[in-house]
Amino acid sequence: MGQLADIHALDSMILNYCHALIVILKSCHSQVVTALPRDSTPLVPGDWVLVKVFQWKHYLIPRWKGPFQILLTTNMAVKCQGLPSWVYTSHCNKLCPTGRQVLCPWHSPLALRSLGCPPFLLRGIGLHLLHP
Repeated sequence: MGQLADIHALDSMILNYCHALIVILKSCHSQVVTALPRDSTPLVPGDWVLVKVFQWKHYLIPRWKGPFQILLTTNMAVKCQGLPSWVYTSHCNKLCPTGRQVLCPWHSPLALRSLGCPPFLLRGIGLHLLHP
């Protein structure tokens, strides 16, 4: 009889622990949901993007290829028509309807310079480098 009472006491302790754990997880979940950005990607299906080339072999070869049309999007990646794999949104640069490249928020002038954008193009769009 003593072992049976111990088992019931242990069951009630585990049940209380599980209820407390559920309450804590719900509070953490609500904090995480409020901290996540709602619209983390400005890219939507139907947009046209340029995709960064990482296998850069020569300085005269363009560092961006495309344009590609976006078929599917997630928070972190896009699926483009004509590309076999998904592409991170940070590796994409959106095109305007006129076909000109749009500067994305994650592309600073220094990042554009490191991507091989010549200084005269940066000045043409109103950006100036400290050290051209």
